[in-house]
Formats: sequence, structure tokens, C-alpha cells
Amino acid sequence: LKKTLLIEKLFVNDLTLVSFYVRLAEIANKNKINKCIKAGFLIRKLEAINEIKIAHEVISKNRAKKNIPLTMDWDSLENMHSALPSCLVVFGCFSRDQMVASAICIQISPGILYIFYWGELPGFEPYSPVSLLAQSI
Repeated sequence: LKKTLLIEKLFVNDLTLVSFYVRLAEIANKNKINKCIKAGFLIRKLEAINEIKIAHEVISKNRAKKNIPLTMDWDSLENMHSALPSCLVVFGCFSRDQMVASAICIQISPGILYIFYWGELPGFEPYSPVSLLAQSI
């Protein structure tokens, strides 16, 4: 059974070719993750409110570079965390002592995390620490 799929403005009638492109994306992602690991990047869950604020700032800088506004400012996120502390789960990716990427997640159920925001600091795109975050979360 063949279906027509659109991949980056290219119509493909062969599912084998689609699988090839998917595999290339997986390899590229794996290479980025390995690059982060070799550079010593570490992922950890953030508990302290000052670290959660830094995580929000990292995402804010990422969005500002892309000209995409954050829909929730720090005060609103802090209020949400105060009201529902167990629902907000935040992760940071660190290069030495600097947080270079972060993910703000909402615990939907014990086995489901919704990634509300994530992003990396401008300048760290060659490493793509969000790829390491995605794999770690």
C-alpha cells in the first residue's frame, strides 16, 4: 500500500524513502546527543525556585531570538508553581555550572509529562542540548 507523503516540500510515493529520511533524522539527533555527552553536558531535575527562574530565563532568551513571545511570564509561572508545586517538573541541561537549556513540564499523570516550554541558550545550537533533554526526560 503506497501513500503520498509530504516531506519538506517533496512528494514521496515510496515508504522506503520516507523511512530513509526518518533514519537520517534519528542519526543526526543521536550525533547531537553524543556531542553533548562528550562535551560533558549534564541533565538534572531542578527543585530550587531560583533555578526554575533561570530555566524560565533560558527559554525566554531562546524565544526572544526566534521572535516568539512567551505566553507565561515569570510571575505567572511562579504563582503556578506555588499553587501546584507537584505539577510543575523542571529540568536543566548544564555545561559546567551554566544552564544552557531547560524544559518546563507539567505532570499530567504519573507516567505522562507534558513539555510546556523548552529551549536552549542562543549560541548552543551546534550542540542542541534540547536533544539531550528530550532523550533524558
